[in-house]
Formats: sequence, C-alpha cells, structure tokens
Amino acid sequence: MKKVIRLVAVSMVLILAAIGFAGCGSSQTASSSKMFSNLQAYLEYPNTQKSLENAMSSLPSTLEFDCYAEGDTLVYEYKYTSLIPESALEMTKKAIEDSASSLKSAQKIVFTEILEYVDVENPIVCYRYLNSDGALIAEIKFDKSVLDE
Repeated sequence: MKKVIRLVAVSMVLILAAIGFAGCGSSQTASSSKMFSNLQAYLEYPNTQKSLENAMSSLPSTLEFDCYAEGDTLVYEYKYTSLIPESALEMTKKAIEDSASSLKSAQKIVFTEILEYVDVENPIVCYRYLNSDGALIAEIKFDKSVLDE
C-alpha cells in the first residue's frame, strides 16, 4: 500500500510538470488580452490535451486521472480503480496530505503558465483523491500565493 501511495505522489508531480510545460506557443502582444478566456479553454487547447495524454500514460493502473475546470479552479482528480478498505483510508489520506509539500514546489510552473495565458485573476489548483466508489479521500488546494514563496 505504501508503494502505491508513493507512486501516486510521483505520478502527480509528473502530470503537473507535463501540463506546466505544455507551452501554449503564442507570444503575448502589448494588449492585456490573454490567450484563453478561462481555464476550460486552456484545458481544451491541443498542446495541453497532448501533455495530459502523455502524462496519463505514465500513471499506474491503480489510478484513473481526470483534469477539468470548476470555474477558476483547475482540478486534478485521481480515482483509485480498486476500493481502498475503510481500515486503510486514514493511512492513505495521511500519505496524500504528506505529499502536499512535494506538490507545492511544482505549483510555480502551473501558476506561472495559468497567469500568463488564462484570463483568471485568482486561480486555484485542486488535487482531489477519490476512492473507487467516488467517495472523497482527500483534497489539497493551492492558490497563486505559492509564487511568493
């Protein structure tokens, strides 16, 4: 179980890095307009989609992954393919929450790109972990203040 949890943490960072380096490929003009009007448009961009697909191929078979926008929140959703028993839920939740520090350093990449290309003032990045039955195990959120650290 600990090996799987460690693998989840590594996978999260890989997906995060892949999306962060998606490279929108458009230089900004002197106007204040952004390339994307919202996070959903950013996620639908072919370069972002390709990066997501490449990153998903590196996930362990014990996880399903989805990435979507909920307003100004970018959600990375990880869902276990097998039910985590009640007796292991607390340990799993703690391991996920302990991985937050490794995720935090990688957030600068994501927030830099979001703020440069997406017309959103206060984006949130959310990591959501679900059991195979859809029940929430843990959720970790970051805001753009990570850029100040």
